[in-house]
Amino acid sequence: MILIAIITLFVIALRWFGTQEESGGDADVLAIGVSVISFELYAASLGGFGYLPGGPAQTSQFLAFITIMWVALVPFALRHSRR
Repeated sequence: MILIAIITLFVIALRWFGTQEESGGDADVLAIGVSVISFELYAASLGGFGYLPGGPAQTSQFLAFITIMWVALVPFALRHSRR
């Protein structure tokens, strides 16, 4: 869990500086949020947070469904939120 927290902070820092304009300014907080949630889904799919009561197989199936929904819906939601 500590390693996941450290990597999450690293992702936040990289995206913070990576999404700022060249002259400074605000970072793209929405892009940072998407990156963090995507990483947490990845870590969870590897068992980084433990397993659901049904065991590894049920956890894998559940997280596969959540990931598919995330990948399908986030671009749609981001496109509409940036208008």
